[in-house]
Amino acid sequence: MNTPPRDLLALSLVLLLVISSASLYGQGSRYELGQRLREFEGHFERTLDPVARGRSLPAMESAVTAFFSLRMGRVAESLDEARFALLSDRPPTDAERYLASLSLRAMPALRDPSDGAVVLSLRQMYKPTVKIPAELSIKLQLEGEDPLVLPVERVPAELRLSVRKDLFGDRWLTAEFHVEEKPMRSSRQLLCFVPRFTERLEALKRVADDQTMAAHPHDQATLRARVADLAALASTAGLETDLPGSQWMAFAEELAAAKGADQPRISNTLRGEQWLSFAIPGQGAAIPVRMWLPPILKEQESPKIPVVVALHGAGGSENMFFDGYGVGKARHLCESRGYALICPRGGMMGSPPVVDLVDALAQIYPLDREQIHLLGHSMGAGNALQVARKSPQRLKSLALISAGAGRAHPSLAQLPIFLATADRDFSRGSTKRLADALMTGEEHRTTYREYAGAEHLLVVQVALPDVFQFFDVHQADSER
Repeated sequence: MNTPPRDLLALSLVLLLVISSASLYGQGSRYELGQRLREFEGHFERTLDPVARGRSLPAMESAVTAFFSLRMGRVAESLDEARFALLSDRPPTDAERYLASLSLRAMPALRDPSDGAVVLSLRQMYKPTVKIPAELSIKLQLEGEDPLVLPVERVPAELRLSVRKDLFGDRWLTAEFHVEEKPMRSSRQLLCFVPRFTERLEALKRVADDQTMAAHPHDQATLRARVADLAALASTAGLETDLPGSQWMAFAEELAAAKGADQPRISNTLRGEQWLSFAIPGQGAAIPVRMWLPPILKEQESPKIPVVVALHGAGGSENMFFDGYGVGKARHLCESRGYALICPRGGMMGSPPVVDLVDALAQIYPLDREQIHLLGHSMGAGNALQVARKSPQRLKSLALISAGAGRAHPSLAQLPIFLATADRDFSRGSTKRLADALMTGEEHRTTYREYAGAEHLLVVQVALPDVFQFFDVHQADSER
């Protein structure tokens, strides 16, 4: 089966997005767009009125189009327009439009408290044709500290927030935007305070490169990743989302302290949400993974933990299924069921080594390595299909949302597959063609769903409850 030209075009756009979003625009733009997207997704999840949801779709489609064409300011503006349309059928006021355009961000997000005041950059992501509101002020509230109200007379501007020199830990900074003393918008950012940061980071760098760490390769890979991420959080580049730098520093020092120990620090005692990196033989660079594992409920766990591996779309990362796609809806669905959620970082050069990764994790955690539920969106759906064609016997079920270029294969004939798209999804045609190819013959095990009132991105959070019900059915089959 040849890939239709429009599917090749969509695939080319996806690959372009992967390159551009990470390099041309950097983590700063990714962070700002992620903040707006999560705000919209939260409202979308709580707004069940189909008319209100429908009002937001043209602007969301515009955001996706602008994303593919690298117009990041237009992406931000479209996301704000989608939120306004979702929440009301009236147009926003001039003040609402102006405030929506603003970005307030502390740079860097991680700092040594002895460095003094936190400097916040106030700027516009785009320039609506309205003037700055009169009597604009911002109320800053750092978690656990007294609030500070600062007047704003012009934009761009730099704001300064004094902090105590003995401050430590990860703390939320909430900003309330007021016009004539009336609160009209809020945002928040996670700030990380790490005393003696430079000294401690240099010590970690030395240990990360110490050959004695090689005895525990996952410990070493994770320590190296944390050193790089901590350095990024402490720079003006930052990272793509809010991440717990103080918590990361503490864990990195635990990894360093375990150097030369008989047992690695990464063990079955690490539960809940984790950011780890795994050194898989034959894979070259270590694979960054964000994951959630259910707590240990008893001393000796007998049942193996069901596994969901989720592969993100182009322009995303291992954080996408935790922070996006319905503000981390997949994580909550796993948590309510006691499933493990494993999200590796993907790329445009093919799928992450899902099976090898689960095998490596199964040496540490009691995972059901022979019964993997695999989920992918867009580029991740194509990657998931690659995994399924190569190792169908290792999968319990497969869910593909907004599948782009992909082909059916005889190896998939007996695999339970859930395909989802939406009426306004640009990959609807290719997903439907794949479903038709998979559903030939009486013995197929493919389910196809097309959702109304969603597009290429929103279809994920709309479809996820059905995806997990599909997983539940086939997980129950394996337990009978």
